Amino acid sequence: MNDEIQMDGYSIEVEVERKPESRLNVVLAHGGNNNMNNSLIQKLFDDFRNKYSTLRFNFSFADTGIDIRNISDGSAVLRSTAELKKCIEYMGAKDIVLIGKSFGGYVSTLLAGNPNLGIKKVIALGYPLHKPGKPQELLEGLSQAHMQMARLQVEFIIGDSDPSWDIKNAPPILSAYKINIIENADHSFKPVRPGGSLDENERKVVELASQIIEGIS
Repeated sequence: MNDEIQMDGYSIEVEVERKPESRLNVVLAHGGNNNMNNSLIQKLFDDFRNKYSTLRFNFSFADTGIDIRNISDGSAVLRSTAELKKCIEYMGAKDIVLIGKSFGGYVSTLLAGNPNLGIKKVIALGYPLHKPGKPQELLEGLSQAHMQMARLQVEFIIGDSDPSWDIKNAPPILSAYKINIIENADHSFKPVRPGGSLDENERKVVELASQIIEGIS
């Protein structure tokens, strides 16, 4: 079912599949340069809609994109966080699993510690940790201070060749979290070496995310 969620002076587009018997409510958040029809988000939605109540949506920046490397202030993050929060409330703010790609994953982690949203797990895919190829330079405008709360229910799925996450030199702030690696994959899970395909890697991500969700009590 397609619907719109009203924000303050504008609305965001959502697609939702509700299953009355579902034990979890899954919310999918896309990345900064695509929308809810991104191929990975589509695969996740198609898989989970058969098992759980599932929602995907468009951030208000979906038509223009957002360059997470050049966020100069917190307004874009605050706006996107408010939109994701509305989607969670739309799903009842109970037994929530957030799955976010890149910027959508970052925004999802910001809400992970909110006790009023019923969040059981956040799965961040291709998390934007630092400037591409520069692990010593964390992205300005995307503070990682909230990740110091080591008991957040957050898990990561990262490509082994993601230029925005040097898996060999992850900062200590993330040492308490489980990091799952997709071999031969970049930030968008595209292969970087001969063999494999984007479709195959995306299906691996979906399978891994499904396994993580199945383990939620």
